[in-house]
Amino acid sequence: VIPNRYKITWTGESNTAWENPCNWLPVQVPTTSDNIIIATATNYPVIADGILAEAKSLVMETDTRLTIDYGGSLAIDGASGIGADIDGRLINNGTFSVDNTGGYGILLASRSADIVSRGDVHIGQNGPIGDAGIRLQGQGNFTINDNGSGTTDLDTTLLIDNTNSH
Repeated sequence: VIPNRYKITWTGESNTAWENPCNWLPVQVPTTSDNIIIATATNYPVIADGILAEAKSLVMETDTRLTIDYGGSLAIDGASGIGADIDGRLINNGTFSVDNTGGYGILLASRSADIVSRGDVHIGQNGPIGDAGIRLQGQGNFTINDNGSGTTDLDTTLLIDNTNSH
């Protein structure tokens, strides 16, 4: 359970700009000390060129979307549990990194969980010894460098458990 004072939820009230505090509840842009939730909304977040987004952890609810544009970046660092628990669609054309978490770096555990990366991905040291940096479970998909020129750097293990991956 995440204490409310460290939890920020995407509302998309104004537009798709990650850096607009009016798109978050409470009204502020997430920082490295915040656990963020991407909830169902009319407008989904876009991390645009030149935006360096940060958070302690990320939860994407079912059927949500997060886009990292070319030149944008999202760094997840220091979560006490799972770094990025994705049950929506993450489209990465920029840089996406997850490091220093207490559990899996990334967990895709449902049919609607999907990461498409044409950009750079870095998965650092996450979880206790024996935990995977990325766990694909169920029917989630992780498409790496889909017609892009990005790199994927794993400093840890990839666990595939009954998953479609390519």
